[in-house]
Amino acid sequence: MRPPLILLIGLISMLTLSCQYETAKNDELFDGTRVHRVEIEIDTSDLSLIVGRADSTIIKPAVFTIHYENRINTVQNVGFRIKGNTSRFADKKSFRISFNAYEKGKKYKTLEKLNLNAFWNDPTHLRSHLAIKLYELMDVAVGRSGFTDLYVNGEYYGLYNLGEHVDEEFALNYFDSKTGNLYKCLSPASLEYLGDDIANYSKFDDSTSYIYDLKINKEQADYSGLIELMDILNNTPIDQLKVKLEARFNVANYLKILAVDVAIGNWDSYLYTANNYYLYDDPKTGKFEFIPYDFDNTFGMDWLGVDWTDRDIYNWPKKESLNLQADSIIKLPEKIQLEIKSFADFWMADTIRPLYYRLLEVPSYRSQFNEHLVYVFDHLTSDEFNSEIDRLFVMLGPSLKKDTSDNFTWKQVSRSIDQPLDVYKNMFFRKQYYLPYGIKDYIQLASSKMTPQIEDN
Repeated sequence: MRPPLILLIGLISMLTLSCQYETAKNDELFDGTRVHRVEIEIDTSDLSLIVGRADSTIIKPAVFTIHYENRINTVQNVGFRIKGNTSRFADKKSFRISFNAYEKGKKYKTLEKLNLNAFWNDPTHLRSHLAIKLYELMDVAVGRSGFTDLYVNGEYYGLYNLGEHVDEEFALNYFDSKTGNLYKCLSPASLEYLGDDIANYSKFDDSTSYIYDLKINKEQADYSGLIELMDILNNTPIDQLKVKLEARFNVANYLKILAVDVAIGNWDSYLYTANNYYLYDDPKTGKFEFIPYDFDNTFGMDWLGVDWTDRDIYNWPKKESLNLQADSIIKLPEKIQLEIKSFADFWMADTIRPLYYRLLEVPSYRSQFNEHLVYVFDHLTSDEFNSEIDRLFVMLGPSLKKDTSDNFTWKQVSRSIDQPLDVYKNMFFRKQYYLPYGIKDYIQLASSKMTPQIEDN
């Protein structure tokens, strides 16, 4: 049993949260109490160009309409394109609406962009939304989530997640500033210090495509602050790390994010694949903010043959072997071959996660991590959270029944809330059993295996 003292400290610390992002959260678009209806009208030839190739970056004009309970909003002349990574190769594509594509500064509500996420691999369509609600509970900045049925030129495309895009408007909404540098961090963004030359942080040796992709102030191409952060993180003696790191990084918020990531098995993140996060250098505080995103591979979802319920919470990023079939790789376009090779080289290397391992070397940080992890697991296993899963599933039921684009039967969908599914997909050129847990049984098993590991502070 976990020590009751940890539970008490954890609950007290959560009750005193400042709820600093409450204003940014309030929006009926993302309220999670109903499934909206979004309609896209677009020239059919333009649509064919957009969805015709998995690597398409084509954006075309469209009309966006959203139905609320008592009214309809229409926005003319928006940009429409596909988005995503592996989801581009799925039958059910994800899309992005750019309200400012043709008129600079144009917004819908506070948004210049809105993501329509297919989540084709999650039969429940709940994993990402539940993860986001946990980050919100911990009062950290994260893109908001809602639900919609999507119709394109009158054709039903399926149930989609409405996702808030992380950009300068996001920074303004959450941090009350949008002039700081925003970096999109993609694998292998391990935050390892590689020297002062930004060329060392490119995806390939001869590339100017950087692992830490600057999204705000691109024309200045200033990476000095980010490199300074990595230098502090990697090279500061542990007994001095707390003072120096907290001057440039919001450690308190990251420890909350870390607890959620561990609890929900968020492996496609900084912890395991060094992927799917942003860093915002907030000019108002002088500190970097860590912003996670992309949470469909959580709550037991697995592409790598790893049991995410049974991890060492103090050595969570430990790597397993990954077998890539070289004969399959060579049949792919050269660009994709390079990306796979780069990822495989990274994957087989030793795990370097200074933002995880070095923080847990600091006793007070390790103590805070323990407290947050206790709180997250207590919330996950509560009747309240279980009831919320049931409420959301009932709400999504009519849409899930008519959405056949992801090839799950209704029997499979309803069972996958609390049971594994015997389904396979090709991942890294091998057949992978990828739904070994339902959401509820993942929570129970992860809690039973990980909470006993939590140290007594």
